[in-house]
Amino acid sequence: SKAIVRYAKQNYINLQKLNGKFQNVVGQGIIYEDESEKIIIGNEKLLAANEILLNKADSEAIKEATNDGSGVILCAVNQKFSGFLTLSDELKNEANSVINELAKLNLQSVILSGDDKKVVANIASKLNVSEYYANMLPEDKFNKVKELMSRGGVIFVGDGINDSPSLKEASVGIAMNSGSDIAKGAGDIVLVKNDLRGVSGLVKLANATIANIKENLFWAFMYNAICIPVAAGVLYPVFGLLLSPVYGSMAMCLSSVTVVLNALRLRYLKLKD
Repeated sequence: SKAIVRYAKQNYINLQKLNGKFQNVVGQGIIYEDESEKIIIGNEKLLAANEILLNKADSEAIKEATNDGSGVILCAVNQKFSGFLTLSDELKNEANSVINELAKLNLQSVILSGDDKKVVANIASKLNVSEYYANMLPEDKFNKVKELMSRGGVIFVGDGINDSPSLKEASVGIAMNSGSDIAKGAGDIVLVKNDLRGVSGLVKLANATIANIKENLFWAFMYNAICIPVAAGVLYPVFGLLLSPVYGSMAMCLSSVTVVLNALRLRYLKLKD
């Protein structure tokens, strides 16, 4: 939508301000209506629901324009088909490397999209993603996330209003800072720099944090397992060794320092290649 508005502003100087009524049809498009005009912008399903059918010539023109995997948005004015817009997604430069990195971390990538199947298939092939779903409404995405969660944890990355329910439902919802305010509010994490490498970086940080917690627990238990019996006098009958309260407190402080220093190593973790 931002791309369309930007194009319109660049190419049509006398843009008319519309003061009529707007209707958002989820997963299909928008309808604008005032006293003199009714404008419909969306997919073929939306046009058909408003009794606007495409003739053979229009259908052929659309098919030819979308052979490269582009998406299409149809336009109708006053119940007559007036033309169409084609859109193509540009992959972020880091997209392929992030997908490969997630695969190395034993995470499977799945695409959930409201776009046409041909468009989604084209993107999936570029990213080498085998599992993808197209023509999905917000509730379809939500239900698919619930289904995927039956296999294990799910990280959902999204930026649109339609992604909000899925961002809430997933184990971890990651929103892009460039996305809608609703999506950012629904996400557990927001990628401020809109860099997809932050996703793989978060997974690495999470794994490193769990490993760090286990290490800290190990050393804490080791200190207690060794020092408490010594302080209680276990070694006194054999070696005459008894840990005084002074040395006991020093050992306890050393335990805390070890745990803190080990945790601080996470600050220097290399999260990006």
